[in-house]
Formats: sequence, C-alpha cells, structure tokens
Amino acid sequence: MLQAPFSDSNISFYSQPLTNFRSVGPRTHILLQKLFKKTTQVTVFDLLKHMPTAVIDRRYMPKICEAKAQTIATLKVTIISHIPPKRRGLPYRVICQDETDTLQLVFFQGHKSYIQQNLPAHEQRIISGKIDIFQGKKQITHPDYICKLSEQDSIPKIEPVYPLTSGLHHKLVMRLFSYILPSMTEIEEWIDQELLTKKQWPSFKRALQAIHKPYDVNPDISLKKSRERLAFDECLANQLALQLVRKFHRHKQKAPLHFIGQKKNNFISKLPFQLTLSQEKVLCEIEGDLKAPFQMTRLLQGDVGSGKTVVAFASALDAIEAGCQVVLVAPIDLLARQHFEKAKTFFSEVQDDVRIICLTGREKGKKRDSLYQEIETGEANLIIGTHAVFQEKVNYKNLGYVIIDEQHRFGVEQRIQLMQKGRTPNLLVMTATPIPRTLQMTQYGDMDTSYLQQKPAGRQKISTHLIDIQQIENIVDRLKKLFEKKTKVYWVCPLIEESDKMIKTAAEERFRYLQHHFKNRVGLVHGKMKASEKDAVMDCFTGQDNENSIDILVSTTVIEVGMDVKEATVMVIEHAEQFGLAQLHQLRGRVGRGDQASYCLLVYKQPLSQVAKKRLQIMKASEDGFFIAEEDLKLRGGGDLLGTQQSGFLDLAFFDFDEHQRLIPLAKKHAQMTIEKDPHFSGSHAQTLKKLLALFEKKQAIKYLGSG
Repeated sequence: MLQAPFSDSNISFYSQPLTNFRSVGPRTHILLQKLFKKTTQVTVFDLLKHMPTAVIDRRYMPKICEAKAQTIATLKVTIISHIPPKRRGLPYRVICQDETDTLQLVFFQGHKSYIQQNLPAHEQRIISGKIDIFQGKKQITHPDYICKLSEQDSIPKIEPVYPLTSGLHHKLVMRLFSYILPSMTEIEEWIDQELLTKKQWPSFKRALQAIHKPYDVNPDISLKKSRERLAFDECLANQLALQLVRKFHRHKQKAPLHFIGQKKNNFISKLPFQLTLSQEKVLCEIEGDLKAPFQMTRLLQGDVGSGKTVVAFASALDAIEAGCQVVLVAPIDLLARQHFEKAKTFFSEVQDDVRIICLTGREKGKKRDSLYQEIETGEANLIIGTHAVFQEKVNYKNLGYVIIDEQHRFGVEQRIQLMQKGRTPNLLVMTATPIPRTLQMTQYGDMDTSYLQQKPAGRQKISTHLIDIQQIENIVDRLKKLFEKKTKVYWVCPLIEESDKMIKTAAEERFRYLQHHFKNRVGLVHGKMKASEKDAVMDCFTGQDNENSIDILVSTTVIEVGMDVKEATVMVIEHAEQFGLAQLHQLRGRVGRGDQASYCLLVYKQPLSQVAKKRLQIMKASEDGFFIAEEDLKLRGGGDLLGTQQSGFLDLAFFDFDEHQRLIPLAKKHAQMTIEKDPHFSGSHAQTLKKLLALFEKKQAIKYLGSG
C-alpha cells in the first residue's frame, strides 16, 4: 500500500495565508479569492503562481524635450507651480520643468493636500508615467510613481503587470510582492542536478524571483529559463501525482466480478444494428477489467455518434449479471432522461430483471423517497441520473460499476463522492470531446484509454456550409424546401449578456423571427425555462407529442450533448464564430443520425478574426473529432480549450502549451523512474518530492485515489 505522498514540512512560508500580511484584510482576501477562483484561504504560493501578462519598462529616462508620446518615461523634474481647478469636474494641474522643457502633471482625482504634500513647489522629484500630448503640450495623467531623488531606487525599473479583478489594485499586489520576494526561503532541490545543469535552470526560489522581479535578479538568470523550470516543476508534480494514483489503482484490490456475459450477448443480438469492430474491442477491454482483481479506471473516448451509449449499456449488463448495481451519470437533466428513455427501449424486450430508475433534481417528496428506497434495497440495479445520484441521502446496496458520461463536466469532488458510494467500484468515464494526446498525458496518465474510432453503419456524412448572416433569408427559403421531406431542424443561438442583471438570449429573438415564417412549427428551449416547459417542447420535437408536433427547435447550447433525433437533418449554428471548435463539433453531431442527407450551416457575422476564420474552415473541411481537437489545441491552448472552471481539467500557472509541450514526456519519464526506484515513495528523494506535490496542491491526489 502506498504511503500518503504529501508533506507540508519546510514549505510553511509558501503555504501561509496572505491574511498574515497587514495589507490583506477580510475584504481584500475575498477579492483575492475571486481572482484565484478559490473558496479556501489564498496562500503565498497562490500569489507567486499568478503570472504577469506584460511588463512595464521604466528604464527610459529622457529629458522632457526628448520624451516621446505614448511611452512610459521616468523623469527628474522641478516643481514650478500648482493650478487648482476653477470648477468641479476640471483636473488639478502641476507644472514641472527640467533644463530642456516643461511638463504638466494632471490629476482628475486626488486630494489637494496630498498633491501639494507630495509635489511641493521648487523641489525636485522623480516622476514615472505615460507621456501624452494635449493641446501641443506634454503631460502625464496620474503619474504611476512620485518620489524624492533619494528614493529613486524605490521605483521598479521593470514592473510586471498582473491580471486583476474589480476592486483589487495593482499597487496592493506589488506591495505584497515587495514583502514576499525578499523573504522567500530556498527549498531542497527535487530536480536532479544533472538535468538542472543540462537545461541551465535556476533554483526554484531564484526562478520565482526572476519571474516577478527580474531587475533584482542576476542578469545571468534567463527569464525564459526561469519560466521553463517552473513549468517543468508544475508538470512533474502533475505527472508524479498521476503515477502515484495509477500505481495505487493497479494495487487497489477488489472482488472480481463473475459473469458469463449472457445478458450482454442477448442484448447485443436483439439490437437493430451490428456493433462496430471498435465497439466489440472496447467491450472486451471493459470485460477484462471487470473480471480482474483490481479496480477498473478506464477512459472511453469516442467521436460524436460513435456509439458510446450502447457500449455503456452492454457493459452495465455484465456488472448487473454479477449482482452489482450500476450508476450512469449525465451532466444535465435532459441528457439523463434521454439515457433513461433509451435504456427502457433497449432493455424492454430483453431483460426482465433489470430495474431501471431515473434520479435527477426534479424528483421530489414521496417519489424521491421511493427511489432512495429502491436504491438502498438493491431493487434498482441500473440507476441513471445527474449529480443527484451521489447526494448524501443516497445509499447503495452494492454499487460495483460507475459510468460517467461527458465526464469533463464533472468536478473532482463530485467524482469522489460518487466513488465513495461503493466498495472499490469500477469506473468508466466517457467523453465525446476527443482529448488531444498532450492533454491526455497531462490529465489522464493514471487511466487506461479505449477508443471508438468507427461510426456505426448508416451514419450519414454531414455537409457543412459557411453562410454570412446577411443571407438569413436564403436559409429560410432553403428550409421551406427541405420541409417537404419531413425533416427537422436545430437552430442554435449564443447567449448575449446585456447587463449584469439580465441575460437575454438571441434564441428568443430568432424564435419570433422564425415563427413569423413557419407559424406553430417552431419551438424554443433555453436554460432559463422550467424543466417541465423544456420537456413539453422536446416531446413536440422528438415526436412523443404528435398532436403538437414542431419541426424547428430554436435553442441555446442546452442541446449540445446527447440529443438523438433521427429525423433531424439540419443544424443551423448562428454566430458560429463565437463558439469553440469542440462545441461546434458537438453541435454538428446532433444531426446525421438517420438515413437522410444532413447539413450543418455555420452562420457567421463579419468581420471575422483570423482565429475565427481558421476555426470555421477546419469545421468545413473535417468531421474527424480527433483531428478537430488537435487543431483546437493549436488555436487556443490547453487551458482555454477545456475551460478549467467547467471541465475540471488543467489549471496550470507556469505551463504554456505552445512553449512547454516538450516537457511533458520528460516529466513523465522522471516520474516513472522515481516510482520504479522507490515503489513505496518513502526514500529521501521522495520526501523532497512530497514538498513539490504539496506546493502544487497535488494533495488532491489522495482524493483521486478513488475518483479517477
């Protein structure tokens, strides 16, 4: 059994809360939590991980006559006179000069006493700020720095610029750095000296200082090398945590599941289609894992429409045959209910002893209590739902298999809660958003991976077209002709944030526009609607409510995943330039599921940025989700591609995908060598590496040890 791989010893300076510093009171701490997206205390290392996005160079020290407009200049001036405003709303002006010219300092805000105290007439001062020209005269509006000649060294020569949140000021952040950087402690080195020398990397402490205060660090220490070293540290911590988790899972014993596959084979024989070779291969891999004496943790990647749901249902029958309960979790109510309806249809003629229930946030009162009872007694052996399936009140009799659909939409904590509902349950996580190899190595190094790279027979190629929004009337005319073939249409619109208090959807406006042309054949679905209202509209679109049938479903991206309506052959995505490639690919995958030719119309508005233009061209050229994911990574980078807040993927501070991809295999190699040399992670070098893991908050890996 692995020891807990974490220790906070000797890193107390970095792990101390920022509230220890006099500049950080309760209100400021709340702002820092908002900036760093934390609910716990913000630490010194949180601040040190906050990378500058630019630098201000204050080494330009011209005479006033030489100072160029729109540049940052540091000037030695003599204060000549003060010109207070004659009326409210006008600025306070201070006239300065040197031996070459005059300069005005302009203050639109600031107390008169403060200005006069800091800029006394006839004395010399050092001023630093941006040079502007107003009515032919040079001026600096609100100088960044004002100090006496004797204090000139207090003005940073090269000043980092940090992203901030409203209410948090740059000078406060700089003040915190002025406390922290000189007081930093050196930590025992966790990188091999040979690698440090070869890469010409500075120590951990010196690298951090070079990032945040480059003018104070030895000029021999390269800023690029410092960033690279810290990126490797971050990558090594991630890879090491994954290797520890992987080793834990490989040794985390469970009772092998015993089944012969009769239920699964019976189910497959009654399907109205034949499984692809990819599906058969993946089912064999899952079967082997379920029968093994160690916990399964497997990632199933499959492109849109590759048949992941059928694999999930078939493998679930093996676990049910072995006497286990199975949970299938979906990110949204709509998708959970669609899985539920599909499962009932698939299993209706095949399995009499499969009791399927659906548990989402919608079930209330006695109905909810009844479902809880069925789960606890084991009467329900296939539970399909949303996050409601792992709430505290839900107790399972024998949970042996957990399937998470669209797993990137679930956070780590949610997965942990669910896995703790059983005794070492097997885990399958599925995603229809193919993960680029680089990201997969970084996030899923602890999991076995299966691929569904074939699409079931009968899947139609989707013809993709780019259309300027000015041609919207042409789209309407085209739809009128298509409706003669009894087709159905998705029309997806983005959200438009009009104010902090009100979010209005473009979908509402487009719904009214299409109603004008198609009357009651149009329905509307968006995230602000009640669940019952959405269900009613969806029933009309899917054909479950034939009396009130609709042919055009206008929506926001609520229909991004899981929707399976075979009659839908047209996907219109309005303002497609606002969507990412992965999302566009997901939306396009909602059509082409029947036997009719299908179309995706990407409606854009000019002017297009170069990135947006490239994105739309990629969509037009390819339907291969794996290729599209790799291209999206090139265009947007890892963090932006996956969106850490929603996806639970990477949250990297120093690591940049464009610059540092090559470090991943190196970090993985070093992590593997470490575990091979010290399987129990108990040696002296491991003790040092525990500090690295603690710094980068890989203490979470202890929780990963049951969550995947």
